[in-house]
Amino acid sequence: MKNWKEIILCLLVLLTLVALGTTANLLSSFEKRYQSDFDGATVSARDLFAQSNALKVPADLRVSFDQLETLAKQVQTASPIIRQVFVAKQTLKGSQPELVLVYPSDYAVQHPDWKEQMARLHPENLEVGGEKIGVLYLALDKSALHFIQVGVATHIGLMLAVFVFLALYLFTRAPASSAPTRATAQPVAAPGELVRLERLALVGWLAPNMLHDLQKPITNIKHEVEDLSLALGNFAGASRSLRNIRDQIALYFDTMSEADIERFVHSDRSDMEYVDINRAIEQALKLVHFERGATVVRLEFTQGLPLVLAHPYQLVQTFATVLLHCYDTLKGRGEVRIATRPENTKQGMFAVAVISDNGPGCSPEYLERLFNPSVTHDLEKNVGIDLAVSRTIAREQGGDLTVTSALNEGTRYTVQLRAGD
Repeated sequence: MKNWKEIILCLLVLLTLVALGTTANLLSSFEKRYQSDFDGATVSARDLFAQSNALKVPADLRVSFDQLETLAKQVQTASPIIRQVFVAKQTLKGSQPELVLVYPSDYAVQHPDWKEQMARLHPENLEVGGEKIGVLYLALDKSALHFIQVGVATHIGLMLAVFVFLALYLFTRAPASSAPTRATAQPVAAPGELVRLERLALVGWLAPNMLHDLQKPITNIKHEVEDLSLALGNFAGASRSLRNIRDQIALYFDTMSEADIERFVHSDRSDMEYVDINRAIEQALKLVHFERGATVVRLEFTQGLPLVLAHPYQLVQTFATVLLHCYDTLKGRGEVRIATRPENTKQGMFAVAVISDNGPGCSPEYLERLFNPSVTHDLEKNVGIDLAVSRTIAREQGGDLTVTSALNEGTRYTVQLRAGD
């Protein structure tokens, strides 16, 4: 029954992602249509003014105010997008060209800073025969477009949040603690292991597609926010909100870059590679850093370790599982020490990683059940790939995963992996 509930939850989350994606796509279509309307309205207004003789002779201050007023009303009536029209004529001040605001006729007198105000409006150059005779400034009503853009950004943000929730839910199903008080020793049918592996496969299928699809609209939103910031200036405190949106977008790209998630999810699961276990541990630390809390992690890496011929994603999963066990035991406190070293044995060369915590430890009786795949430790918070599966992965790579512990003396996990030929 519990597995069915989890499947239903995953389906609901997927349906939510589809609904949000569909809505975001519709809003994006509306945004493109509005932008097309803006472009059409501004070009029509420019052509109307440029083809008239309202500005009369180039470089001459004489204009037809009545005709300018008629054209302005005509433009505003034809397109509700255009709220107000300003016209500046290009004249000569000495030998230098200079713009003089001629419509509305008294606006420049009442507003000496008119050039600064015009800088916030949409400009269209007026030309006759290739010669610039003035500039048409249009105050555009972009409230609907801004509303749509915020809607698109909101839906993309919700999609990202839902996806992250799904990924965390599937990856961080409660780690089995090394503390004896956490073991419930509840028998679980063997298909439970398959369900957990299916969850990992689901995330592996979702992640590359979602990350690729999310990155494109978020990049577009970044550019739109920059344009919106220039258009609005400090209007109604918008600059603070836009700055927050830019900061969140930057955080998204920084997180993606630092965690190297795309490289992780795109790993080829059919071919083995030569892997540096120091690198695999670093990726595992980034993958589960939200679970770390205030736990101190000390790294004692040996450089130049022999490379291991393995599936990179499997090694990352193995180390992530061990780290989650440590973090869960320490509950956001204590210390985790990670040391790596080469080891030359009769069986050959190995790369060894020792991950130890200073938690409460556990009894020998508990250690005997730790690798039993038919025993779960707090099913509501399953890691998704437990120590039994992790040990299987290590053994498939020609190594082993062992655990030693004692009450009040912490727990020590040793991952031994055979070096590649």
